[in-house]
Amino acid sequence: MKKYAFYIAIVAILLTITLVLVFNDKPGTITGSEKNFAVSDTSGITKIRYVYNGDVLELSRNKSLWVVNNKYAAKMPLVNITLKFLQQFDVISSVPKESIPMVIEKLNEKSLQVTIEESGEIVVQYRFCEIDTAPAKAYIIMEGSSKPYIAKLTGFDLPILTLFSTNERMWRDRKIFTTPIEDMIMVGLAYPKQPGNSFAISKVNDSFQIKQGDEVFKNNSKEIVENYLKGVSALNADRIGTERENIQYNDVKDVLPYAHLIIKNKDNRQETLKVYQVPDKSTPAKVNPDILIGLVGSDTIPVLIKYIDFDPLLKLRGDFVGK
Repeated sequence: MKKYAFYIAIVAILLTITLVLVFNDKPGTITGSEKNFAVSDTSGITKIRYVYNGDVLELSRNKSLWVVNNKYAAKMPLVNITLKFLQQFDVISSVPKESIPMVIEKLNEKSLQVTIEESGEIVVQYRFCEIDTAPAKAYIIMEGSSKPYIAKLTGFDLPILTLFSTNERMWRDRKIFTTPIEDMIMVGLAYPKQPGNSFAISKVNDSFQIKQGDEVFKNNSKEIVENYLKGVSALNADRIGTERENIQYNDVKDVLPYAHLIIKNKDNRQETLKVYQVPDKSTPAKVNPDILIGLVGSDTIPVLIKYIDFDPLLKLRGDFVGK
């Protein structure tokens, strides 16, 4: 009896292997690492890159802040939603063999490429194109593979490209600067119409010095300087775009700014904000006391900044002297 039990066990094992091989050869069966599109743990992700129709959108982590195209702070609620759904890209089935040529053609014609990195190393890279917009389904294929799958975003009932968008403005937060306070090595405030009042704060070891013209001042209150840097770091735009004010880039690009903020970080990267006063519509000789126009970096899309938010940053060198 023991002899027969041994043979029965062997037959059962062989039958199991045969069934696995048979089912793995059928359309709709999912095997191998080529279907692992979801990232189970997103805490280590440092970069997400989308390429669609020639447009590129890059989200990168800068400590606790996510940055769009190395220029703007990203909308954190949108980033958090994205990270959540990167964990929920669920494969439904592999594409039936007879449909593979059609699906590959669709993917080659117009697909969105997703690259996810962790500390400079690619974790996963795939391409997909939409099948249904609601619920969100897509043909998806791992980069370099010839085996496409059908996948869905669990709990997402909008077109997938709504979430995986290369529209820079959609991702852009109202936060002006992306350099963390601890990485700021210089913050300058220039007054183009009153250059004598311009100054620059530099971090020297564990203290700060202020340069105004040719003079360097070291008797500064560390607390006051640090609070000022916090204010610069926290500056937000009231709105991206100035459509309501009917002011375009060409209206301000050749005008002297009211003030010019400059930040340099420890990697010598520079961020700038030029701020312009807005003429009052009812009395053009006066300025609007509530709103300012800002140009961030080399942007040609102005932003609106509340005067009440920017006014605390309009300091003079004497404001930093310790009491």
